[in-house]
Amino acid sequence: FCPSIAVLSQGQGGSIARDILIANNIIKMNQTTGTFATTTGLVKLDKGAINCNISDNVLDGNGNCKAFIQCEEDIENVSITGNSIRDCAPWGIKLFDGQLGLKFDNITLSGNSLTNAGIDIGLGLTPVCKNISVTSNVILNSPSYGINCDFVETVDGIVIDGNTITDPTSTGINVRSPEVVISNNFVRTQAPVCLILRNSSNAVVSGNVLRSNTGANITFNNARYSSITGNQFHTETATPLGCIIYIGPNYGGDTYSSNVFNSGSAYGVYFNSGEEICTFSGNQFLSGVIRKSEEHILTGNLGIDNYKASGGNPNGAFTPAYIGAEAFDTVGFNWYKAVGLTNTDWKLTT
Repeated sequence: FCPSIAVLSQGQGGSIARDILIANNIIKMNQTTGTFATTTGLVKLDKGAINCNISDNVLDGNGNCKAFIQCEEDIENVSITGNSIRDCAPWGIKLFDGQLGLKFDNITLSGNSLTNAGIDIGLGLTPVCKNISVTSNVILNSPSYGINCDFVETVDGIVIDGNTITDPTSTGINVRSPEVVISNNFVRTQAPVCLILRNSSNAVVSGNVLRSNTGANITFNNARYSSITGNQFHTETATPLGCIIYIGPNYGGDTYSSNVFNSGSAYGVYFNSGEEICTFSGNQFLSGVIRKSEEHILTGNLGIDNYKASGGNPNGAFTPAYIGAEAFDTVGFNWYKAVGLTNTDWKLTT
C-alpha cells in the first residue's frame, strides 16, 4: 500500500477527521515505475471523514495513477469541486466501498475538469448511499468510462446532470443503479455507447444530447419503467442497430416523450422481443423508425406512422399489442381498431 499525499482517516482511537479543506495545491505523480507507480488515492478521504472539501487543485497522474482522488467508505458531506485532473489510469475521482455496507452521504462531485481521466462510483453490492451528485464536470478522452456508476443497489438520490463527456475509450455514462436521474448531459462517443442502463429501472433520462459515431446512444439491459424525455439522439453511421437498443431480458415499460431521433441506421428504437409495452408520444423521428412499433403505444409522433400498416384486413394477420391499437388497411383504405387482444379482435371503424 502506498501512503497517500493527503490522508484523512479514522484513527486507532476512533477520532474523526472533519471540517478539512484541501485546496489550491499542485500535485503530480512522478514515479512511473516500481511498486508504487500505479497507486491509488494520492488525495484520499478515508473512513470517518465528515464536512471535507477538495477544491481547485491541479492534479497530474502522469499516466499511471489508478485513482487520484479516492474516497472510501463511511464518509459524509464531502465536496470535490473545481479540480483540474489529468492523465490517470483510469480514474481521476473514485468513490470506493472496500468494506461493503458503510455509508456515503451527501457527496458532491461538481465543476471538475478531467482530461485522460474519468469518474468512478463503484460502491459494491450493499452500500448505504444518499444524495450523490455528479454535476457540471468536463471529461475529455477518458481511458475508460466517462462516468461509471456501478453496483449501487441500495441508494437514494444519485444525480448525473450537466456533464460534458467526449471521446471516452469505453461508454460515456455506465449506470448499474435504479432510480438514477441522468439529465442535461452532452455525451459524444466514437465506437462505444453513450449511455448504458443495466439493472437500472425507474431511471429518469431527460434533456441530454447523445451523439455516437459507430455506437448506439442508449442500450437497455435488465432495465425498465424509465422516463425518457426531451433528449436529442444522433447516430452517425448505420453500424449500430438504432439510436436506442434493447438488448437484454426484463426490459420495456418505458415512456418516451418529446425526444428527437436522428439515426444513421434504419431504426431510431430497436426492440428485440418480449419487452413490456412502451409508450411513445410527441417524439420527432428525423430518420429511423421503431422496430416492432405495432407492439407499443404510439400517439402524436412525427416522422413515423402511429399505427400498424396492413396490406389487407388485419384480422387473422397479426395480434394487437393493446386494446385500442389502430391498423390501416393499405389495400382497402380502411381503418381498424383493436377491441381485444387476439388476432381476430380488429374492428372496422371506417
